Amino acid sequence: MHDSNPLPAPAVIAAAILNASAVTRLGLACPSEQARQRAADDLAHEIVERLKVERDQLRLAL
Repeated sequence: MHDSNPLPAPAVIAAAILNASAVTRLGLACPSEQARQRAADDLAHEIVERLKVERDQLRLAL
């Protein structure tokens, strides 16, 4: 069975995390719950942007 929505490689996710802004990464360790949530939201957004599907990845395997 062909998986129509393959998961990204762990290395791609790791690179997105490591390349996130310093403010975002530091915010994850902040004592304020609101600041941590904002940083987590920012990090999730950065990861999603990095993992957007490329045009060539949309081709169907025949």
